[in-house]
Amino acid sequence: MKKKISVLLMLLMLLTSLPTFALEGSYEEMRGVWVATVLNLDYPLKATTDSTLLKAEAVEILDNAEAMGFNAVFLQVRPSSDAFYDSTYFPWSAYLTGDPGRAPQGGFDPLAFWVEEAHERGIELHAWINPYRITAGYGDPWAKVTEDHIARKYPHLVKQYGDNLYFDPGQPMSRAVVSAGVMEIVSQYDVDGIHFDDYFYPTTDFDDAETFATYGKGYTSIHDWRRDNVTEMVKMVQKTINRIAPEVSFGISPFGIWANDSYSPLGSATRGNQSYTAHYADTRMWVKEGYLDYINPQIYWNIGFEIAEYQTLVDWWSDVVAGTGVKLYIGLADYKVGSSGAWATEAEILRQLKYNETRPEVAGSVHFRYGTIMALPALKAAITDYYGGSPQELFVPPVSGGLEVTNPVADFTSSQSGYFFTGVSDPGTPLFLNGKEVDMRSEKGYFGAFVTLENGINRFTFTQQGQSVTRVITRTTGSWEPTRYDRAALTASTALPGTMVIGTPGAGLNVGINAPMGATVTAALGDKTVTLTPATSYEYPTGIYYTSYSGVIPFPAGSRDKVVSLGNVTYTMDYKGITDTVQARGGVLVAGQEAPLMARVKTDWIDTYFQAGGSGGSSFILAGGMEDRVVYMLGDYLKLSLGTWVKKSDVTLFYDTAYGPGEIERVGFTSDDRFESLSFALDHSPVAVASYAGGILTLRIQDVSKAVTPDVSGSRIIESAEATLEGKDLYIDFKIKDPGTFSGFLVEKTDEGILLQVKKPVKATASARPLAGITVMVDPGHGGSDTGALGITRSLYPEKAVNLATATLLKSELEAYGAEVLMTRTTDTTLSLRDRLDASLEARPDLFISVHANSVALDRDINQVKGFSVHYIHESAGPAARSVLTEAVTTLGRPSRGESLNNFYVVRGTWAPTFLVEMGFMVNPVEFDYLESPEGQEALAQALARGILEYFR
Repeated sequence: MKKKISVLLMLLMLLTSLPTFALEGSYEEMRGVWVATVLNLDYPLKATTDSTLLKAEAVEILDNAEAMGFNAVFLQVRPSSDAFYDSTYFPWSAYLTGDPGRAPQGGFDPLAFWVEEAHERGIELHAWINPYRITAGYGDPWAKVTEDHIARKYPHLVKQYGDNLYFDPGQPMSRAVVSAGVMEIVSQYDVDGIHFDDYFYPTTDFDDAETFATYGKGYTSIHDWRRDNVTEMVKMVQKTINRIAPEVSFGISPFGIWANDSYSPLGSATRGNQSYTAHYADTRMWVKEGYLDYINPQIYWNIGFEIAEYQTLVDWWSDVVAGTGVKLYIGLADYKVGSSGAWATEAEILRQLKYNETRPEVAGSVHFRYGTIMALPALKAAITDYYGGSPQELFVPPVSGGLEVTNPVADFTSSQSGYFFTGVSDPGTPLFLNGKEVDMRSEKGYFGAFVTLENGINRFTFTQQGQSVTRVITRTTGSWEPTRYDRAALTASTALPGTMVIGTPGAGLNVGINAPMGATVTAALGDKTVTLTPATSYEYPTGIYYTSYSGVIPFPAGSRDKVVSLGNVTYTMDYKGITDTVQARGGVLVAGQEAPLMARVKTDWIDTYFQAGGSGGSSFILAGGMEDRVVYMLGDYLKLSLGTWVKKSDVTLFYDTAYGPGEIERVGFTSDDRFESLSFALDHSPVAVASYAGGILTLRIQDVSKAVTPDVSGSRIIESAEATLEGKDLYIDFKIKDPGTFSGFLVEKTDEGILLQVKKPVKATASARPLAGITVMVDPGHGGSDTGALGITRSLYPEKAVNLATATLLKSELEAYGAEVLMTRTTDTTLSLRDRLDASLEARPDLFISVHANSVALDRDINQVKGFSVHYIHESAGPAARSVLTEAVTTLGRPSRGESLNNFYVVRGTWAPTFLVEMGFMVNPVEFDYLESPEGQEALAQALARGILEYFR
C-alpha cells in the first residue's frame, strides 16, 4: 500500500535506530549500461502518454542490450524529483509524458514494465535516482514544479542554485524524502538495485547558511557538516533498503576522484576536481564503513591522461575496496568515443576493459550511455564482440527477407484522421493491406501506405506470402475537457513575472495570472493598477474552471539617472464574493533614460535573438567586447538598445553613468587576398552589426556622436558609401558594384574599434582542377546521439548516417575539382549547432553547405511528399543555393521543392555563402531507397559538387 507524505517524519525517526550491515551477493561480472531519461536522452526519445510507444521503445532498448551482451540496465527512474513510476511522493516526469504530473495512458507503469521485460531477458534492472535535484534545465524552475509537489508542501526544504531547485541536504527532513522515495520503489517493484549518480551538493556556494545555523551546532566547519549530511542520507537509504528488501543492492556512481594526494595522503595521484570537496561526497569512507554494496566511480579519462590517468584511478579504487566486501564497478565514458585524440575510436574503451581484467577487485563495468553506443556502429560491434553478445541479432535488419511494419512499431491511440504506414517487404511478391494490394513500393521493397482513421478501433493487417503483421490504431475524438476545481483562488505559480524584470520608462510590462473564469482580476505595480482581460469570457453554468488573464502595465518615469525597484506585481481576484491576493515572485525595476545599465559581450561571440527565450530564431552575431545599453530584462534574457535580446549568461552587466555617444576618430581601408576591410577607430566599444539586401550592405554602429562617410575609392567591391545618423546610431550604406558576385561580410571588434570585412568573390579556373585555391566547408547534419529523421528502417539507418555518407562522397568530388574541403564532422559524433558555426567562423571558407535529409509527420500521404530543396537566410547565399538546386533537379531528375528563406541556425554565417540542402524525405519509401543506397548517395554528391562548381564559374 502506498504511504502518504506524512510518513516522512516517522521514517526519519525510525531509520536512525536500524542496524547497518553489508550484503553478500553474486560476484558475476557486471556488464551494465546507463539508460538516461533526463532531457529524453535515451528513453523515451520523445515524451508521450502513448503506452504502446513507450513499451515499444523499452523493448527495443532491452533487446539491443541483450544482444550486445549486457546483463544489467541502470534506468534513470527519477531524473529530478519526478518519477517514471506511479509514485505517491513525486509527480509523473515531464520527460515521460510531456507535462509534469501527467500519467501515461491506460494506467501504464514504465518501471514495472521495464523490470518485467528485463528479467525475462536475464537482465538486472537497477533504479537510477538523482537524490537531491528537484528541477533540471533552464528558465523559471518553479514553473516546472506541480502544485502538489513536496517542494511546494515543504518549501523550507528547497534551495535554488542557478536555474534549478534542490532539496537542502542539511535539512533532516530532506533525508527522509529521499529515503521514503527509495522505500516506495523497493517495496513495490522487483528492482535489483537502487543506484545514485554523482550529484549531491551542486556547488560549494550552496545557500545554506541559515540551515547551518540551525542544524550545524557542534561543527566549526560548514564543509564538514555538509559532508556528514550526505553521509547520513546514504546511511539512511541503506537502512531503508536492508529493512524492506535486503536482496536489493545499493550503489553509488561518484565522480572518479575522491581526493588528490596533494589534498590528502590517502588520495590518488591526480590533479583533478575532487568529490570530497566539490560534492561533499566522502565516497572512500562509505566503502570502508560498508554503507554500500557497490561503488561505481566514473573514471571518464583515458589511459595516459596526465591530470587523471585511468589506470592510476582504477588501481586506487581497487585498493580502496580490497577486503571491504563492497564491489567495484568502473564507469566508462563511451560518450567520448568519436571525439579526438585517444577517444577518436572505440579502441580506448577496449583498452580500458582489458585493463580492468588485470585487477581482480574490478567486478565489472557500466557504460555511459545506451544512446551513444547505438549511435556508434564500430563501438557497438566492439562491445558486442567483447561481451560475447549476439551480433546477428543486433546488426542484421529484422526486416531482411521478410515483412516488417516499421511505423508504427506498436498499436497506439491517436486523434488524427489519417496515418502513414511504412515498412519493408519482399520486393518480388505482392504486398496487401486489408486485402488490397499496396502499390507504392520501392525497388528494395520499402513501402508506404496512407490510411484514413475512423473513430474508435481501426485494425490494419499487412500480408505477404503467408506472413502477416497487424497494427491497431484507436482514434479518439480529440475533444478536450477542462479541469473542474473545488475552490476559487489565484494560481500563484502562474503569476508574471516569475523572475526579475528591468524595463525603461514607457515600455510595457506584460502581466498575467491564471484565475477562475468570470472573475475580476487586477494587477498593481506601484501606483498603477490595471484590470486584466481573460483569455475567454465563457462561464460554465456549474463548477469552477480556470483561464488565463493578461494585461500590460507601463513602466513609470522613475529616476533619470538610477535603477529603481518598483517592488512586485500584486494580483487581486474577486470571484462571486471570494477574494484572493498574491504577489509575483519576480521583482520589477525601472532604469532611467540617463542611467545606462550596460552589457558587455564576454565571449568571442554571442547570438542575439528576436524575442526573449530565443523563440523566433536568432538574428545578429555580436563580437566579444562590444557594449550596449540594457533596456529590458526578462528572466534569463536582456533586451539591448540594438533591439534584440541576448542571454544574460553571455554578457557581463555593469553600470556606467558616464556612458554616452562616442566619436569615430578615423577610418581606414585595407585589402588582402580574401577580404577588403574597413576599420573604424573609436573611443568607446559600441555594438556594431551589418546586413545585406538589394545590393546594399548596411553597417550600423550604436552610440555615435556624428556621421562619418568612409572613403571607398580603393575598393573593387564597393561602389559608394553614404552615412546617416539616426538619433545616436550611425548607418552607413555601401552600394555593391556587382550584387551577383557579392559573397559575404563580417563585423568584428578590435582593440581600436570596429572592423567590417567584405569578402572578395572567388572564381573557378579553366584548368583541370577548377576549384584549386577555393575552400568549401561541408557539414553533415546531426550525428552521435542526435539521429535526425529515423526514416523507413528507423534507427537501423537514420538521417545522420545518410548525411555523413553523402557528405564524405561530396568531399571526394570537390577535392577532385581541386578544392580544399573542411568537414565539421567525419565520424558519428555529436556536434552542437554552435560547434558547427564556430568551425565555419574560424575557417571562413569560400562556401559552407550543410547536408541534410528531410522528414515530415506521419499524418498525411507521404508518398506524395518528396523532393530536393535548399534553405538560406542571407541574400548573399542565394546564388550558390540556387546553383546547387538547379543541378540536382535538372541532372538527376529529382523533384524540386524549391528554395526557402529559413532561419536555420547553421545558415547564419554571413562571411561566406551559407546554405542547407534537404536531399529528400526519409519517410518516403522511394526517396529513402534512393537516399540510403550507395548509388543514390554518389549521384547526389556528384550533383552537389557540380552545382558548387557552377556557382564559382
